[in-house]
Amino acid sequence: MLGICIPTFNRGKYLREALISITEQFSDQDVAKNVNVFILDNRSDDDTEKISADFTSRFSNIKYVKDSQRRGMAKGLIKAASLSADKYIWIFSDDDKMYPGCLKKILSKIKNNDPDLVICNIDSFIDDNKIYQKNLFKDTVDYNFANRKEFFVYLNTKFYYDIDYYTTFCSNWVLKKDYYDKTKHIFDKYNDERLDLSPFLSLIFYSGEDYRTSIIGESLVMFRSDNTSWGYKNSVKHFLYQDAIWQHYYKNIDFNNRDVAPYSFRFNVKIKNLLRYKDFLFMLFILFLKKIKLFNFVRNIYKKLLFR
Repeated sequence: MLGICIPTFNRGKYLREALISITEQFSDQDVAKNVNVFILDNRSDDDTEKISADFTSRFSNIKYVKDSQRRGMAKGLIKAASLSADKYIWIFSDDDKMYPGCLKKILSKIKNNDPDLVICNIDSFIDDNKIYQKNLFKDTVDYNFANRKEFFVYLNTKFYYDIDYYTTFCSNWVLKKDYYDKTKHIFDKYNDERLDLSPFLSLIFYSGEDYRTSIIGESLVMFRSDNTSWGYKNSVKHFLYQDAIWQHYYKNIDFNNRDVAPYSFRFNVKIKNLLRYKDFLFMLFILFLKKIKLFNFVRNIYKKLLFR
């Protein structure tokens, strides 16, 4: 019923943790019977293949595939999704993790509601499972939306930063395979090769096709917020690169959903993009702290206050 597709590249340690969080749930026979896992190795140079073999040897519902070429992130996601023939597909990041009971709740939502899209709440974590931020949706209630219009009325209440967790993450999106097959052709139409990172599953926002959405208010996924390995190493260049992605992405969401989105949605998108430069100023402040060698001192104080 559910195919979890994990594209991975040189993150064996994190991959092991992700797979443990998944396979620990296979003690529930109904979960084990209804879930398949597909690992797509983008020709890693580390011990990814060995780590994967440890799991495939113990679980018949886990498959490992070494890719024929290095594709880059966006095309790697598309390739990973093609491995599953299950009714639902879930592109899951190799460095994120699931909470215990996550799969049972996802399967229950699928069986009871038969949605085209399931989105579950997430927490972020750092430094060996320390929860950094809880309830990134800023919500705790389950919702079921019968069509795009209802969903966009709800999304319009989630500006200016919360909305990203609904629209740009893969690890908390489960999509019906039929819907994916019907809409995947638009990836090549909208993806900008210079960016190579238009968020994968959110491309349904470009399709104009109607869909039913179920939202789970409980946090079922842990997002690793201290491991950004894509983009530029230079902080300023990375911010500008990331900002270009979101400008490109939300522009297309706005353009392709004006028939269903509230009128204020377009205005909120513009304000949201402007507010990203607040993050830019904060980043410059961090760089200044590093330059005067006070960054670690300030960070340690912050962590003590956060986790005490």
